[in-house]
Amino acid sequence: MIRLCKSAGLKPPQMFESDLFFKIIFFKPVSKQTSTTPQLPGTTRQKLPATTRQKLAATTRQLPDTSLKQFDSYPEKAKKIIEFIQETPYITRKELASNLAITENGVKYHIKNLTHDGIIKRVDNHWIIC
Repeated sequence: MIRLCKSAGLKPPQMFESDLFFKIIFFKPVSKQTSTTPQLPGTTRQKLPATTRQKLAATTRQLPDTSLKQFDSYPEKAKKIIEFIQETPYITRKELASNLAITENGVKYHIKNLTHDGIIKRVDNHWIIC
């Protein structure tokens, strides 16, 4: 497997052994994104079913770039959270923490304040900007 990965130009797999099982991690080839849409690290873009897209479009209000001025009283990290949620409503707290280079508790703090103020809310498994 290692030889095949190297011949294909891939990173060698990582192998781990536990008591009753073992785990092998294979790495995908790194490709350059040609899309102009920003992709957040650690997220994947998936095609949603039409009904889900319609529900999401009906409940999510996209903010124009200039409307972030209404959040001037919020800390910079909170504004960034709003921007990330705009781009990727299905983003997790862990992904937000990674993208903002803060702890998950830091993200939790900002999300608590934004939720309390009625700026964002969590519905099912995605965020909505109110």
